[in-house]
Amino acid sequence: MQFAIRLVRKTMESALRKGEIPRLPPVVPEELSSIRTGIYIAVFERLGRKPRGRVGSYLPTKLSLAEEIIHQTVRLLETFPFQKEDLPHLMYELRLTKSPALLADLGELKPDAGLLVRTSAGKAGVSLPSAREQTPDKRFGEACAHGDINPKIEDTRLYMFAVETITEDAP
Repeated sequence: MQFAIRLVRKTMESALRKGEIPRLPPVVPEELSSIRTGIYIAVFERLGRKPRGRVGSYLPTKLSLAEEIIHQTVRLLETFPFQKEDLPHLMYELRLTKSPALLADLGELKPDAGLLVRTSAGKAGVSLPSAREQTPDKRFGEACAHGDINPKIEDTRLYMFAVETITEDAP
């Protein structure tokens, strides 16, 4: 899956250096052309792993993983300030998500799974698993904050989804 990370990097570099969004390569590995999944892309400063931005969706929005990667990378560039001078100092992380499954209660949440909180009005908030220990209650609060959800006055449903993390190899 390192091809997926290389596609993130190639898209960032092409957009920042040339002002162009790359087309899909003529040959795309099967895993990127046949899989539809939600993704989150995170960018960090290589030194100290300082976060620079993260965007994504727990559900797929495009027909293939390769298209999803390009789309979400463009969203990342539209959302966060990056300059071409930043490129040598950046590293990338990609998180692939599986379909959410309904939880009976917050106690069922696994530490390495994503949490989705949805309301009957269609609002949604997500909390991705973190390297630092977080209680299910803190994760619930984080997801509600991300989705602008007030659980005291809005009915909520809880979902859990598996997350696969792919980190860029060191150069």
